[in-house]
Amino acid sequence: MMSQKPLSIGGGNPPLRRQNYDFFLVLDFEATCEQNVKLNPQEIIEFPCLKINGKTMIVESTFHSYVKPRYNHILTSFCEMVNDQPYFEECFEEFKSWLQQEQLLDSNFAFVTCGDWDLKVMFPSQCKVLGLEVPSYMKQWINIKKSFSIATGLPRCEIMPMLQKLKLEHEGRLHSGIDEILERISAGNRCLYALNSNILHKEAKLKIHKTAVRSVQEKLLDSNFVFVTSGDWDLKVMLPSQCKMLGLEVPPYMKKWINIKRVFKSIANINFK
Repeated sequence: MMSQKPLSIGGGNPPLRRQNYDFFLVLDFEATCEQNVKLNPQEIIEFPCLKINGKTMIVESTFHSYVKPRYNHILTSFCEMVNDQPYFEECFEEFKSWLQQEQLLDSNFAFVTCGDWDLKVMFPSQCKVLGLEVPSYMKQWINIKKSFSIATGLPRCEIMPMLQKLKLEHEGRLHSGIDEILERISAGNRCLYALNSNILHKEAKLKIHKTAVRSVQEKLLDSNFVFVTSGDWDLKVMLPSQCKMLGLEVPPYMKKWINIKRVFKSIANINFK
């Protein structure tokens, strides 16, 4: 099932900082499972993916299909909706056609998952069982758990704790792929707007594009300014260590700073580890 109806997730928010990607493809597989039983092979039974514009954070198109398993046909009542659906090979061909139709293969895009399981474990395993090749563009992804942790300073967690920390209500069904990726978009957007950070970032790392201090050029030394860091490590540990090793003196204006974690904690009443 493919849809091109735009869906706004973060309406009413301030302008976004420029992202590293033109589009984000939020993906969340659901697979065959049975309580206390390890299925071999485990198979994908739901294949949802949302195309999000990196400039507007609007969902521009949706791919969604249930998938009939080839090897484990006896499913729980929760999974019965897949009985009359296409096998994975057909579904995957439809997905690749959707990528071409949306002109994504000619753009700068990244997959976004909640954890590494979807594209590190499940998808390669499914392809191996069926003798399919894993496309190069599905061998890298953004783990929203890592991004959330970096942007908030909180430990990595599942989708429900993320929603709770961001004061978002859960909607839809857990373990419904299409419902869960909508939740992840909402969580990612709220965190992005709240902290004004690049939460969706290659390898989930925050970049500082240029940190060279041009104090004389900007006449900062004649002004009232203060450094802001995410923690004390930068100016309490790293800079003094680097200067000591090179025989340099630490300027007095780099011996004091604002720790943004402490500021955030005082505002949001959240403890950081």
